[in-house]
Amino acid sequence: MNSGNLKYQYARLSIAEKLIAVNVFVFIINGLFTFLMGMPSNSLLQWFELPKDFIDFISQPWSLVTYSFFHGGIWHLFWNMVMLYFSG
Repeated sequence: MNSGNLKYQYARLSIAEKLIAVNVFVFIINGLFTFLMGMPSNSLLQWFELPKDFIDFISQPWSLVTYSFFHGGIWHLFWNMVMLYFSG
């Protein structure tokens, strides 16, 4: 499959299917980064997770969007994407 065909296939997806593709991509990249760098996944996730304290949230406002792209495991990802697919 060449990149032009992949771009075409991605363009034909619905919004929910695009979100599923992005979530799976981020999950794979996070797993690869954690494995290749040999660091615990929590050290990377703390930059993207939604802080519990409002003062911490002020220092990382991007977390309001990025927290939804990180999942606790394969089954967490799977069931969230099933729910997204059927509700989307």
